[in-house]
Order: sequence, then structure tokens, then C-alpha cells
Amino acid sequence: MVSRRSLEMKLDSALYSFRGIAFDPGQPSPEESDVVDNYFYGQLTLSPRTARTSGRRIFTDYMITEAFQRYSYEGFHAPAYEPTRLGSTFGTMPELLAECATNYILRNLFHNFVHTWLQGINYSNYRRFGGQARFQSDFEADNLSTVLLAKAYGLNVEAVSLNSSPDSDIVVLLRRNRCNRMFALRARQRRQEDSLEEIEWRYCRSLSNYLSGWLVAAGRTPASLGIYLTGRVIDRRGRLTRVDSEIVAEINGVRIAADEPGLAEHLTSRQVDQRSHFREVAHAVDQRYRAILRKDAALRTYAASALVHRLRQAGVQPQ
Repeated sequence: MVSRRSLEMKLDSALYSFRGIAFDPGQPSPEESDVVDNYFYGQLTLSPRTARTSGRRIFTDYMITEAFQRYSYEGFHAPAYEPTRLGSTFGTMPELLAECATNYILRNLFHNFVHTWLQGINYSNYRRFGGQARFQSDFEADNLSTVLLAKAYGLNVEAVSLNSSPDSDIVVLLRRNRCNRMFALRARQRRQEDSLEEIEWRYCRSLSNYLSGWLVAAGRTPASLGIYLTGRVIDRRGRLTRVDSEIVAEINGVRIAADEPGLAEHLTSRQVDQRSHFREVAHAVDQRYRAILRKDAALRTYAASALVHRLRQAGVQPQ
């Protein structure tokens, strides 16, 4: 008799569809600036196979655009680490790079999954969720996609560890993910001057991503995470800028002042090394959060249960 699990594994090939979409070659091609603004993102469709299996086995149809595929190829690069720091057990560099590319596209899939499955934001309605709604939804999708990536590789994810040493396997996994500049390439093609809001948004999102990876590796995985800037916005010769800016992090509802300056515009002009700056902020925030977590039993209970809840919403068993 064939077991249920064996039957489900045989059906897996029918549960995933990964395909590309492109412009009709017989029609005039749009301007590249139009492509990156309006025809860059693809479409992820998730639907139960039957009412009986609803919530367990989901048909996944992932369509990517020609532009997304092209920019992902052009932006791909080897992570800026020695192979030994990438946990390399492969015989050749191409094998390691293939693993990095898989890692990257898988996390992008999980990011879209969070938007579509958990948030109800999809290809047909995403333009209705702009401004602060966009910021909050991306903070969550970025953070949970990191968690789901670790789970997909069979790694243990904890929420209330008080250890000071990170999980080396998760560190390696996240280093391998730093292998593509496709979104930076896309930004260069967009024919518009970046507003202060856009500059600060890219900065806050990049920093939130870094902090998310830091906390997941540390065993203090957040169910919710965000980065915000304090200070005053002033008009300086016709251009908005923020002065006296500092960073505030939100982790599981706790607000933590990082005592670090917000350097969004400085990073844009390359006056500051991004990785060093992010490392200092993440270390400061994590130290404060760990101290709060150690003293607050109720927060530990909430942090653990909130993470379990989010994983179960995503259809993933916590352990």
C-alpha cells in the first residue's frame, strides 16, 4: 500500500509551476524606464488543489518577467567573502555560485509568498498599498522571508535565545544570499530623481534586512520588525533633508533607540561604509533587546508564541 506521504511526494511535480513571460516580439518594445517601472515584477498565484486539502497542499504558479530575469542575470555576482566563509563544500566555484543563485531566488519567492498568502497583497492590487502601508508590508515580508529561508534549509529558528554567539549555519546561509545587485541596477534605470522618502525607505529597508538576519542568526528571531528615523525634515535650498536623525528599531512591539545616527543620505552619496554602519547598529540594538528579553518573562513568552503563530500561518511547523 502506498503511504500518504509517498503519494504526496509524487504529486509535488504537479504542485509547482515556474515560467517566464515576455513582450510580443512582433510589437514595438517599450522604453527601458517604462519596463523597470511597470513591467518588472511578475506574478505569484497560490491556490489550494482541492477544498479537502485547503491549507495543506497549495498549487504555486510563479511567473517572472523578462526584465526580472534579465536584471537578475546581470546583477548576479559572487558574494564578497572567501569560499571558506561561505561554508563551501563544493568541488568547484560554479557549484557554489549555483547554490547562491538558488538561495537568492528562493528567498525572493518567500518574500512574494508573504505578500500574497499572509498579507493579501498581489499583482492586481499592490499599487493600492503605497506609502507607509508599503513600508510596513515590506518590513514584514523581508523579515519573514529570512525566517522561511532558514526553515527551508532545515535550520532551527529560535525566538528567545540569550546566547551571545550566532548560529554559524544561518550566518553562512545569509552570506550566500548577498549575491545580486539586480534592484540597484533597476534603480539606476528609473528616470526620476529620488525623493527623501525614497532614499530613507531604501536605507530603512536595507538596515531592517540586515538586522533581521542578525537576530535570526542570534536566536532572537522577531515576529515583527521595523526601522524608523527620528529628527526634523527641513527644506534646504529646495531639497528636503532630515537633520538630527537617529535610528529607532521595533522588535516584537518593543521600541529601541539605537543611539546611532540615521545616515540615509550619507550612504546614498557613499560617504559611509554601509556594512560597518549596519553592523554597529545591529550590535547596539541586539544588545539592548537581549537585555530586555532576559528581564521580561512575558516578552519571552510573547516572542516565542508570536513566531510560532506566524510560521503556522505560513503552513510551516515551528520545529
